Amino acid sequence: MTNEILTFLLLGALTLILTLYQYRQAASLRAIENVVQDYYAMQFRAVRRNYAGVLDTLNSFEWISDHVSASMDKPLTITDVIRVIPEMQAVDLRASDNRRVVVSTRSWSELYSFDRRARHTKKSDRLASFAARPLLNNSRFGWGVITVEGLTSNTDEFFDLEADVIGKKLGVQWNQPTRLFFYVVE
Repeated sequence: MTNEILTFLLLGALTLILTLYQYRQAASLRAIENVVQDYYAMQFRAVRRNYAGVLDTLNSFEWISDHVSASMDKPLTITDVIRVIPEMQAVDLRASDNRRVVVSTRSWSELYSFDRRARHTKKSDRLASFAARPLLNNSRFGWGVITVEGLTSNTDEFFDLEADVIGKKLGVQWNQPTRLFFYVVE
């Protein structure tokens, strides 16, 4: 009986020692993981900081054309800016084949709601509401509009920096977006 109790106590002590040892080892591994993550973040920031100097040479129209054309059958070339809508963080652009490209951080439903509000303004401002050109050509169900979504995770690691610079060049504050919507309106 004393051997059984002694064995039980030894197993308990061994379990306690191994548990404490494993806990300390896990804490050490977490500390190493934090050091490696900090080092990676430091390297990543350095690469992004170095790339920030190159951003001034980007051509806005070429950058947007490249991002839209990558997801379409035929290439698209942007020629000029039609208008800028700061309240919707959108830019309306014209392509060489007379299609329009609306670039925004807002979703299709938000742009459609904006179009509806712009068309149904006060009765005294009827001429302005009639002259207001809708962003998505009143496309209620998205017909005639091709949506291309640009994400940081699907493109390159500098997408947000590039988009921020392009937005500033076009007159829109996008504030380093992680997602941009390119609406090709036919």
